[in-house]
Amino acid sequence: ILSRPYDGRHLCVQRGVCLWGCPEGAKGTADLTHWGHVVELGGKVITGARVHRLVLDENGLAAGAEWYDREGRGHFQGANVVVVAANGIGTPRLLLASANERFPDGLANGSGLVGRNLMSHSFAFATGLFEEPLGSWQGPFGSWIGSWQFYEPDESRGYQGSCKWQSGPTLGPLNQVLPWAGGGVWGPGQHQHVAERLGHGVTWFSCGEDLPDESNRVELSPTETDSTGLPVPKVTYSVSENAMRMGEFFVERASESMEAAGAWKIDAVPLLPQIFHLLGTARMGGDPRTSVVDRWGIAHEIPNLAIVDGSVFVTSAGVNPTSTICALAARTADYMVKNRSSFPQPSHARSVAIERTAVSVEEPTYVVEPFGDVERERLEALADTLIPPTADRPAPSTVGIAHSLLDQVIEARPDLAVPLHRALAVEIDDPERRLEELSDADSEARDSLELAIAGGYYMSTEVRQLIGYPGQVAIPVSPYAYPEYVAEGLLDHVVGEV
Repeated sequence: ILSRPYDGRHLCVQRGVCLWGCPEGAKGTADLTHWGHVVELGGKVITGARVHRLVLDENGLAAGAEWYDREGRGHFQGANVVVVAANGIGTPRLLLASANERFPDGLANGSGLVGRNLMSHSFAFATGLFEEPLGSWQGPFGSWIGSWQFYEPDESRGYQGSCKWQSGPTLGPLNQVLPWAGGGVWGPGQHQHVAERLGHGVTWFSCGEDLPDESNRVELSPTETDSTGLPVPKVTYSVSENAMRMGEFFVERASESMEAAGAWKIDAVPLLPQIFHLLGTARMGGDPRTSVVDRWGIAHEIPNLAIVDGSVFVTSAGVNPTSTICALAARTADYMVKNRSSFPQPSHARSVAIERTAVSVEEPTYVVEPFGDVERERLEALADTLIPPTADRPAPSTVGIAHSLLDQVIEARPDLAVPLHRALAVEIDDPERRLEELSDADSEARDSLELAIAGGYYMSTEVRQLIGYPGQVAIPVSPYAYPEYVAEGLLDHVVGEV
């Protein structure tokens, strides 16, 4: 996330929407940081491509890849060197799906470790609520403060491995309403819930090291395929007791720090129920019997096949992996360029169209059917149940939840339209009972309904004024405007004399 303009991109202005997309282009994503340069240098970027398998020549060298385009047409892209970067699930899936007579168990899988040792960082959080207004809906959603106090492993804490801490904002009203960081409150208590949290919270997050375990793995499904006929990945993963103990230790210490800072309430979860970062399934090493690629990311058994994603990690470490992935990828690229004359050349490395019947490549298309008057009336009834009015807060129906606000939500998120139509498809005599029915029978429709209602309500200018929320306001910060803790001497122990 840029702190000053760079390479044609704008600096961060703290809009606080990092998790949903950066309107400034300050957040580093590959389409902004790399694709443009690829095209400028004569390369070609093809989006919507789906690689089906890697192809070897008669000598066992990687000769290219078969892939499908958006229309389902098959192609073969020849190459002298093949580089795979499909992450900890996509890479083993592709290697396993490319099995042939020479490699019946999958490419580069002589060790049997392709797909094994899947790792995912364990994340925990603790949010402290403070009486003081903190304006903590502003971004960036990164690390306001990073702490390495508990990074060095110490088994006396009750767990193995490293753990990085970072603090961050609690973001806007939608994050306070939906089930995240203490959210998920509907009904009469919602307004008080939002008032207590919006702009009054600070969150500690921990990134915990996940230890390698061969039983955590990626395989090919024996029964399920995607729309091109490629077996889908079958993922087996169990959260370890070590990860739970690490999260519990974090919650105890983080809660102590929040209490010392004056928090009147703390919401904490020792383990978030999502998988974060996919690592370890094509591990690096010097011994072909116990690893998939060598120290340069080159497959032991296929000397012109490189892997440059998180699957080569042998440990997850206790930090976000992107910087390490990029460093290893750059290192592999430098090695390949320096030694290009010694790389073996495959035969028949040419690009052709594959003569086969086109398959159906399923991509999400959102054809938004208009919402009728009856559906809009039903939406109002459900919205007023989820967010009932109070003496100082208007009802959703009053501020236009089923009209202009609904249209704004669907324009921003057309993928919500289909499940929302399902939620509003039946007559609603009892809104509370209808909400219960959706929870039991169609959770996607219930989730879409909640998001549409909460999103629309808190987009209302009237509501935002009442809760003191200005929205995603741009607040640029000079990279040279160092915060108060520098003047207070809190960093003296890490700042040397110039």
